[in-house]
Amino acid sequence: MATKIWAAIEAIPSAGATRKHWEVISGTEWSALSPLLRATGLEAETIPCFEVQPGGCIRRIVRHSADNIRAACGEPGALCKSEKLTAAKVEALAVDRVKLANGLAGALQLTNGRMPLASQNLINLGHHYVHAGLGFPVFLWLGANSFTDAHTAFADVEASKGAKLVLAPTDAGLGASAKAYLAKIGATAMSLENIVGIDAGSLIPLAPVEQMFATLRAEFDASDDDKKWRLPADATWNKVTIEFRELHEIELQYKGVKPKRLAPQDLRLWDFESSRPKAGWEVLAKIPDNGGILKPLNDKTRKQTHEAFKQTKKQLKEALEEVVSIPGDPFQYDYREKVYRPLFIVRSDALRQGREDQNW
Repeated sequence: MATKIWAAIEAIPSAGATRKHWEVISGTEWSALSPLLRATGLEAETIPCFEVQPGGCIRRIVRHSADNIRAACGEPGALCKSEKLTAAKVEALAVDRVKLANGLAGALQLTNGRMPLASQNLINLGHHYVHAGLGFPVFLWLGANSFTDAHTAFADVEASKGAKLVLAPTDAGLGASAKAYLAKIGATAMSLENIVGIDAGSLIPLAPVEQMFATLRAEFDASDDDKKWRLPADATWNKVTIEFRELHEIELQYKGVKPKRLAPQDLRLWDFESSRPKAGWEVLAKIPDNGGILKPLNDKTRKQTHEAFKQTKKQLKEALEEVVSIPGDPFQYDYREKVYRPLFIVRSDALRQGREDQNW
């Protein structure tokens, strides 16, 4: 289980280095590191001398021909002898930020990250969800560990409210000033060498992710918006039930989770001018009577066109997503029947029973 690769990634500049440089720095873990590198297409001009002065004596790469490449000492007095190199050894390689970001997202259970640029220092790896669709952002810093403008370097981190995490390859990857600034803006700093390893060519967590992120998960729970309904991280829409308790009150239900009661006003589905619910609430209430289908309003007071119904469906979808953060559209379009079918269940048993009691 290789973990020293993080020191290699941190030691070599973002522009990359020769294959031999990477091999020497990573040692026995080269085979684990190599899948995370990419060819830059550039020709390296120098390579350190790893025998006389590691990291100090710089050799010039001299290409006499494809089969005759040598590393010649660039120091006055020639501190070391020239060395013959192969074309493969002087191939220029750099960290493949896309592969690294994708690998870390999988290992740390992150979702919805942003595609990094080739030389990007701060990478948005995505969110670690504590509840369905609700979690804290995780960033990766691959830049220098000392700089003068932390505010600019970590602007995206500061813009994120609540709990947030910034990763660096090693404990030394973030200097004292960076760590102080991150602490000031409420961000937690961790190093990959302590939480991520490699096994069989894949990045893996060194401990259960929930355990490694326990403090951050607790911090997120403490600061989370109470308006959001907190569901398990793997929750799906087809396990949600919406029950009409009263004409203007619904109860959201999910097995093992405290139900949440809402009125049209809570979902912004109330028209204050007419003092009645908006169309989105009305079509939701009619789903049980329509055989579980979302259909246009068509009664004495309102008859919806196709375009008007599309807007109503959008209105209802956005209203539900403000409270239920499960990823994905809660409605599925049936191309055969040309209707929308909710992935959740809608019941009006309590409402129907109340009406029967009134009739009695």
